[in-house]
Amino acid sequence: MKSAADLARERDHALDLVLERLRSGFDNVAGEALRSNSEVFLQLARQVLGQQQELAVRNLGDREKAVEAMLVPVREALARTHEQIARIEKERAESFGALRSSIEGVALASRLCNARRATSSPRCGGPRCVASGAR
Repeated sequence: MKSAADLARERDHALDLVLERLRSGFDNVAGEALRSNSEVFLQLARQVLGQQQELAVRNLGDREKAVEAMLVPVREALARTHEQIARIEKERAESFGALRSSIEGVALASRLCNARRATSSPRCGGPRCVASGAR
């Protein structure tokens, strides 16, 4: 027969083996549950992220349309301003050309008058000079 001490050691050894098996089994179950929960969490996170991205794209499109609508009057005003500037520039160029022609005409008349004065022409000089407007 086995002594009480031997029985106690066997019982302790058996308990240790049972505890080790329980820990191992619990660790396996806990690890599997963690992996499963992690996978479910990642799937949900991907789904929510995808929905948020779709929403963000829609919101961005709506905002782009709103900005575009706000810019239409600005673009139209800018186009009218460009047209006005082009018209004013054309008028300025025409006026400058006419002014230049007038100045060249006065300069030519002045040169003619000076040339006639140099030759002592009685028609040029004083109040009867063609450049002064008298004839």
